Amino acid sequence: MYSGASVFVAGGTGMIGRHVVDELLQLGARVRIVVHRRPSPFRGVETLAGDLRDAETCRRAARGCRFVIHAAGVTGGLKSLTLDPFATFADNVRLNTNLLEAARIEGVERFAFISNTSVYRDTPEPVREEDCWGDRQGAWEENHTGAVKRLGELQCRLTARHSPLRIAIVRGGNGYGPGDNFSAETSHVVAALVRKVVDGPRPLALWGSGETLRDFTHARDIARGALHMLEQHAESDPVHVATGRSVSVNEVAGLLLRIVGDEKAAIVHDISAPEGPRAKRIDVSKMKSLGFEPRIPIEEGLRETVEWYRSHRP
Repeated sequence: MYSGASVFVAGGTGMIGRHVVDELLQLGARVRIVVHRRPSPFRGVETLAGDLRDAETCRRAARGCRFVIHAAGVTGGLKSLTLDPFATFADNVRLNTNLLEAARIEGVERFAFISNTSVYRDTPEPVREEDCWGDRQGAWEENHTGAVKRLGELQCRLTARHSPLRIAIVRGGNGYGPGDNFSAETSHVVAALVRKVVDGPRPLALWGSGETLRDFTHARDIARGALHMLEQHAESDPVHVATGRSVSVNEVAGLLLRIVGDEKAAIVHDISAPEGPRAKRIDVSKMKSLGFEPRIPIEEGLRETVEWYRSHRP
């Protein structure tokens, strides 16, 4: 489906977006991205300058494209969400609205919205996609990122109902991998751990107990899953793209210390610090029934991420 197709990847310089671009280029697509703060890391990709919070920029980027992949977002890690929970909400609502409207007005055929499992909070039992809405809703979202993702999903469903635009909704696991944001202020958990493990100091300090469970999913697998679902399941019907395996932050820290050859390093826990919901268990049976499975084990993915960080850090 993608060979020769014109595709606009919103967020193409971000962690998941850059893997979407890489996959599309391998499939023979003609790719367009918009750059704002980060420069383009690609060759052979059409690059427009602009800000996706501007509606005209989104329309210009979507014009003439067959598909749009929405992997963009104004993001922050647990620290920024805790200290300033509304900081990213309005910008992300604006992004979602602009991109969906641009795709509809410009006659785009299919649209992929990359959501994530922040739409759920603590989940002692594995959650299925339908548990997010209606009578089966087990819980409200994890944080304001989850709230804006839920709203984005609702916008997708309404747009698909009232226009010819076909939309795939992918709820990725906790994404990590090369191209992640390693900022001390706004990084998510795996990127923050990679930075701490590689750069020191010791002992390694973790927020909270370290017993928090997440389904850590490599960004390349989320990208591949989004493209698969856009082709096979553009039905405005959310699908998890995750490993189905919950791993604790302590386990991730231990794996990273082993990767850098410092497995005997001490770990200390700041139990006064926030650590988010204690458990995220994701049911992936629907994903598998649609013919997709992630390929990258967490050990391999963490090693690749460490190598990327070492070669790209300032």
